[in-house]
Amino acid sequence: MALKLWSKLENGGDVTSPQLGTGGAEVGSPSYAPAKFGNGIHGEASKGCTFPTAANSINGSKGTVELWLRPQFNSPGTGTYKDIIYCFSTAQIRVWWQTDGGGIFHASFYNGGKNVETGIISFSAGDLLHIGVTWDEEGLDIGDGKTIAIYVDNVEKDSITSTWTAGAIGANMQVGYRDGTYYSDMIVDNLKTYDTCKIDFSDKDTEGVNEAPTAPTVLQVDGQSSPTGANCVTATPQFTAIFNDPDAGDISNAINIQVGSASGLFDMWDSGWLADSTVDGNRCSAKTYAGSALSAGTSYWWRCRFRDDDGAEGVAWSDWQQFDVCAAAVVAAVEGGLLSQIW
Repeated sequence: MALKLWSKLENGGDVTSPQLGTGGAEVGSPSYAPAKFGNGIHGEASKGCTFPTAANSINGSKGTVELWLRPQFNSPGTGTYKDIIYCFSTAQIRVWWQTDGGGIFHASFYNGGKNVETGIISFSAGDLLHIGVTWDEEGLDIGDGKTIAIYVDNVEKDSITSTWTAGAIGANMQVGYRDGTYYSDMIVDNLKTYDTCKIDFSDKDTEGVNEAPTAPTVLQVDGQSSPTGANCVTATPQFTAIFNDPDAGDISNAINIQVGSASGLFDMWDSGWLADSTVDGNRCSAKTYAGSALSAGTSYWWRCRFRDDDGAEGVAWSDWQQFDVCAAAVVAAVEGGLLSQIW
């Protein structure tokens, strides 16, 4: 998943120089107040901030925006619309609170023609809510043909499957306000935008960016850390390794294994992503070899990498490890319980 813009919105410095992406500008000397992780920006009449859309890969075709909100009013509030995110030209990306009908969060795209809403949401001034909106004009990447989905506290509240052809959105994404009338009156905190569809917001309580797994360690084949010579393995070996991730407590969701006839090659097997679920710092379950036939009495090499449950793929592979497939006579001896007599 490609995170393109991340701003803590703690102060003006996080607007002009965000943690990731191209900075924007404050509008109308906004104030900052405590929110989820620290301060956030208070959306008031003609007060908030903007970020450039093109430079941060924000467009009407595909993407995700997520943020924390701390409303400064009891739901449903007064007025009509309270805009939180707004980009408009010939088309729009818009996230807003509607006071009518008991209080509902909306997200709309393509000049308001495509809309999702949460249903009535009740809160008190000072409560914290996490909002996630993801969209794909072709309905390919969210699942079940969905083109827009809206989430509150990682629970999907609504979605649609109507497709559209994205038009030009505004040059800037307005945050916390739309103009002097349609402003959020909410503290907006920890804004993140992606150029891909994110549908799992279980990391919402983590302020920072999810980091990809690092190189696996302590590789084993058939339970052997040094699977050569007397520790030779079967022709259908099982592979395990320690899953390592910079994010404490992160969980893997897949492992990729490569096996080759020499170090640096993977001409025998490239497993692709095999399902896995291992907590950071622990050994994964054994994965059985399923590539081209391995020859008895021959040496091979293998390596692996992990993907975490946020979809971050490990760029760093493990070191290559040699393993020897037992010779035919040894295999027969093992099966007959005579291995100690041969070695």
